[in-house]
Amino acid sequence: MSKESFTIMSNDEYHSHDALGSSDVRRLMISPLHFEGREEPAVRPPHFTFGSAAHCGYLEPEKFEERYRAKPLEVDGKGPRTNHYREWMANQLGVEWMNAEDYDKVLKVIDSAVAHPITNELFGQEVMLEGSLFFEINGVECKARPDLVSFSSEGIDVIDLKTTTDASPSGFRKTCAAHKLFVQEWFYRRAMEEAGMAINRFIFLCVEKTAPFAAAAYSINPA
Repeated sequence: MSKESFTIMSNDEYHSHDALGSSDVRRLMISPLHFEGREEPAVRPPHFTFGSAAHCGYLEPEKFEERYRAKPLEVDGKGPRTNHYREWMANQLGVEWMNAEDYDKVLKVIDSAVAHPITNELFGQEVMLEGSLFFEINGVECKARPDLVSFSSEGIDVIDLKTTTDASPSGFRKTCAAHKLFVQEWFYRRAMEEAGMAINRFIFLCVEKTAPFAAAAYSINPA
C-alpha cells in the first residue's frame, strides 16, 4: 500500500489527458456517438463550478478561499456575455466566482460532508487526495482520479463525494442507475488493482445541494 503509484497533477492536466476515464466509458456504453460527439460548453455551467467548489472545500479547505468566492453585488446577476461582466472577469484570473446563493449552499454542503462520521474516520488515516492513476485495459490507456484514498492497517478505503438533490436510499438508487455509478466503482477498483492496491471499501458520500443538506454514505452491493 503506497502513495507512490499515484501521479500528482492538476485537475486541468488530468482532464486534458487523452486517456480514457470512467465518464468516457459510461458515454461509450450509451453509444460511440455520445462519446465522439461530446462537447465542452463555451461557458462553464454553474453546476460544474458548484461541484468543483464542494470537492475543493471538502478535500483541500486551505485552497478553497483562493479558488472560489462569491461575486460582489455589483457583478452578480450580470450576464456572462455582457461587457461589464467580461471586463470585470478579465481582472479576476485564478478565481472561480459564484453567485452569493450558490456560494452559501456550497459552504453548507462542505460543512455537512465534513460532519459525517465517515470523514472523521478516513481523514484520520494516511490519505491521498485526488491522486491520478494511469493503466491499460485491453491495450487502451485509461485514467482514474479517486477523490480520497485512505490507507490503514485494515486496508484501503476510497471516498467519492457526490452532490445530489436526494441523498436518501431511494435517491441514491436512482442516481446509481442514472449515472452508472457501479461502472465508476468497477473502473476505479480496476485502476487501483493495476497499481497493486486492492480496495476494501468504496464509499459514495452523497450530500444534498439544498436544505437540509443531508449527507449519507453508501456502498454498492456487488451481488
